Amino acid sequence: MNYIYKMPISYEIKKSPCGKYYVCVGGSINVFDQKTGIKLISFKELKHPDVISFSKKGDLLGVKNTSGKIAIYNLNDMSCLNIIFPTKKEGANLLFTHDDKNIVSADWAGNIYTIDIKENTSEIIKHEQARFTAIEYIEEKDEYIFQSELYCISWKYPFSNNKPKILENNVKNENKDRNSEIFYKKKFCKANGYNLVCYRYENYIDVYDERDSLIKRIYTNDVIDKISFDWSVDGKYIGIISGNTSESMAVRIVRFTDEKVIKDYKFEFPCYVEFTQDGKELLIGTWKNGYVIDINDLEEESDKHPIVQNTKPDQSLVNRKIDAEAELKKALESLENHVVNMTKKLIDK
Repeated sequence: MNYIYKMPISYEIKKSPCGKYYVCVGGSINVFDQKTGIKLISFKELKHPDVISFSKKGDLLGVKNTSGKIAIYNLNDMSCLNIIFPTKKEGANLLFTHDDKNIVSADWAGNIYTIDIKENTSEIIKHEQARFTAIEYIEEKDEYIFQSELYCISWKYPFSNNKPKILENNVKNENKDRNSEIFYKKKFCKANGYNLVCYRYENYIDVYDERDSLIKRIYTNDVIDKISFDWSVDGKYIGIISGNTSESMAVRIVRFTDEKVIKDYKFEFPCYVEFTQDGKELLIGTWKNGYVIDINDLEEESDKHPIVQNTKPDQSLVNRKIDAEAELKKALESLENHVVNMTKKLIDK
């Protein structure tokens, strides 16, 4: 495997929007120079750092740990601006608002909250009976999507001037009884307008259009344990972690057009995958190291596998087949319960 840089433990790894830095989190928060790969600093204010986010300009860094504590750093002078503990609950990732004035996040206790960066204050702006697992900003609609296992909330910024909207959960995963687990996440692709939906403990990912209609189901062969996945900026590739053992786990790169597996990056315990927003690199985090990979590595692999003309049936038929299989499963379960009840009645007589 050809990589540009190899880094320490990387539970999450990102490139700054300004293109100057790579940041990875493990035992500490490590900042690297993009041009040289040299470590610039290790921030140690937070124990167990978990998720990271950059401001739109790329000069501010937000980091949230597994207890919900958030640290904000100035990357211009490599200083810690402030540390705040909004709800003391674990939960979703964090995002800077597009004006770089606030940070928004949510937790597993149902709180949606903001942090005023300048004033160093936090405010719970909404509480729901839901377990928020992810937040995504859709630039085209200027709205933030708060994902939970039960439903999603759409909310335009500034939040004080707009009302949140409940979005129905239309995903077709049947395992909604696993309420103790994060069972799915969505990710939007600006290039093609599709939502990618990944399910934990399943061996497939789904693609939905803007009307929430299922257009494609891509099978990953191995069960999905770590829910980390991403679109390439151009919508050409999907990166996903498949497998649930050290032997089977891999970062799988799938070409969206024909669902061809272009490459499997084999690592021991991979936990994060992301394409950089400038379209130049693939970032992979594992429990041992982080890797920065040139996107041309994928292009070269893709060229080895010419796109085959699609001979699959019309996707609407595939969708109907998926729905029919789900309905048949329900009908069989109902019939089985009916037979059991009738048998009991006959025995009682």
